[in-house]
Amino acid sequence: YNTLYLVLQQFSRALAPFLPFVTEEVYRNIASLERGLPDSVHLTDYPQENNELRDVQLESEMALIIQTVSLGRALRARLKLKTRQPLQSITVVTRNSDDADVLRKFEEHIEAELNVKEVLFSADEARLVEVNVLPNFPVCGPLFGKEMGQLKSALAGLSADQVLALEDGGSIEVLGRNLDLSHLEVRRVATDGADIETSGGVTVFFDTVLSEELVAEGRAREFVNRVQKMRKDADFYVSDRIVVELHTDSDLLKALEKHSEYIKQETLAVQLNALDSAPSGGELVQTHAIDDFTVSVGLYRANGVD
Repeated sequence: YNTLYLVLQQFSRALAPFLPFVTEEVYRNIASLERGLPDSVHLTDYPQENNELRDVQLESEMALIIQTVSLGRALRARLKLKTRQPLQSITVVTRNSDDADVLRKFEEHIEAELNVKEVLFSADEARLVEVNVLPNFPVCGPLFGKEMGQLKSALAGLSADQVLALEDGGSIEVLGRNLDLSHLEVRRVATDGADIETSGGVTVFFDTVLSEELVAEGRAREFVNRVQKMRKDADFYVSDRIVVELHTDSDLLKALEKHSEYIKQETLAVQLNALDSAPSGGELVQTHAIDDFTVSVGLYRANGVD
C-alpha cells in the first residue's frame, strides 16, 4: 500500500500539466492519507529524481529475469504450447556463473511466469547453440583495413573461454590489437533440430512431454479461465461468492474434480456441482470448448451458501 500510495502521488504530480482534471481527482482522493499536503495537485512541487532510491543491482537482476522469461514466452508461442498448459520444466543454459546465480535466486518467479513445475540449469551450451564472433565492421574496418579477412578467420577460431571472457567485459588480442565487445559482435544460433530460444548469452528449452497430471491441470486452468469470463459477463462483483454447476464428458470431469479446490479458490466458488445434464438455470449458462470436450456451465450467486 505504501508503494501504491507513492506511485499515485508522484505520478499525479508528474502528469498534472497534461491531465489536469484526472490527476486532481486522484490527488484529492489520496491527499487525506498524509498531513500537511497542499489542497491541490497544481500547488505541489514537480517531482524530482532521487537516485538514492535506485537499486541498480536489482534492476540488473530483473533485466536478466525479464530476458529469460521473454525467451520462454517466445519459445512457447513458436511451439504452440498454450500458456495455461503447465510444463514439467524449463532448462536455462548460461556459461556465466553470475547470471546463473541470479536466475537461481529468482527461479520461483520464472516458474510462475512460464507456468512450469521446475527450472533446471546447465552450462553446456555447445550441444544447443553455435556461437559466432564477428567483427563490428564500422569499428574494425578503419583499424584493420585489408586485414579484415584475417580478422574474421581469427575470430572464427576463438575458444569458448575466450568468448566468455569477452562477454564478461574482458578483451582479447587479435593481429596485434586488443579487442573488446565494442569491436565485436557475439551471435548465437540454434544447432540443427534444437527447439530453443537464445539471446544475450542465455538459452532456454522446455521439457514438452505432457503427463496425464499436467494435462489434467491444464484443463482445470482452462476451465477457470472460462468461469472467470462468465463472472465478468454476468456482472458479478469481484468479491461475490458463486455456485458453479457443470455437465461434461467423464474424462474432463475427472480432471476438474481432481483440481476442484484450485478451481473453487480461483473463482470464489463455494460449490462445484457436476450434473447429469446441462444446467437449465442460473444467472448465466454457457457452453465452452476445452481441448476436444464441451462443458456446459451455470453460475449462481452463492447468497450465503457455505
